[in-house]
Amino acid sequence: MTDLLFIDDGYTHEACLAAVPGLHAALVFTYRPMTHEARDQVAQAVARQTSGTTATELLAHAIAAHVTTWNASCEVSADEIQKLVPGLFDKVYAILAGARPSDPLPDTGQVPEAYQAEADLKN
Repeated sequence: MTDLLFIDDGYTHEACLAAVPGLHAALVFTYRPMTHEARDQVAQAVARQTSGTTATELLAHAIAAHVTTWNASCEVSADEIQKLVPGLFDKVYAILAGARPSDPLPDTGQVPEAYQAEADLKN
């Protein structure tokens, strides 16, 4: 499915967040997009949190569950994601949740491909 109307299991997208001088470097990553149900589950978990877990921790775990690779110099993990610059953290989540598009890729100026063919081969 390449028309960006449906989210098929197993597909990954590539995204880029352009550098913002003085705020953050560019981040290029691949991810599995969140479904509406997944977004609702995260929102409900944040709304009913009572165990001392912060909203940031819950969102970081959601991001870690969906980001498959990135160009950062560390592994994708909830602990590392919590260390992201706040504006970058918010932008990554917005892309995963389908609320924000990717920026153009830094080297080519091209918008990333919507679906990665390699994902088809892995599933």
